[in-house]
Amino acid sequence: MVICAQSPAQHVNSPVSSGLQARIDSALELFPCDILFVHRDAEGIDASLRQKEIESSWPTSQTTAALICVVPVRMTEAWLIANQEPIRLAVGNPKGTEPLGLPAIKDIESLPDPKAILFEALKAASGLNATRKRRFNPHHFRHRVSELTEDLEPLRKLSSFKRLEMQVQKHLKNLNC
Repeated sequence: MVICAQSPAQHVNSPVSSGLQARIDSALELFPCDILFVHRDAEGIDASLRQKEIESSWPTSQTTAALICVVPVRMTEAWLIANQEPIRLAVGNPKGTEPLGLPAIKDIESLPDPKAILFEALKAASGLNATRKRRFNPHHFRHRVSELTEDLEPLRKLSSFKRLEMQVQKHLKNLNC
């Protein structure tokens, strides 16, 4: 079983403590797994330092699960603006032709607010008129974009995604997958 824990999971009788180490411990206790994906945006900190922060929070006694650090340079939404097709699919307008205003791949990791760009792209992709766009809530479609992203080739041009993919391949090889 593979578990991805970005935020602490809430259990009815077991509130999760704050702090990265406590969240990791809780995730491992509540959801035994082979691989635990721990997400932390770099947020202006060097990605290698953020990865070391995650690794130092990993329990030294942990022998049953492997750790994969998910560290986007800005925020995960940056990975969701690499390809317009899943954005259009997410809002149910796959044949739309409205320009989405997506940045070039080479610029994605340097954007100050990829989430705002994703939300504007979702609104544009909807093809709705101005009145309906004002009522359109892009938050409802953000997760659909990730679910519908099948072509990872554009993401492989991003250093943060390459780092993630290398970790996944290494651990899958170790698990003989």
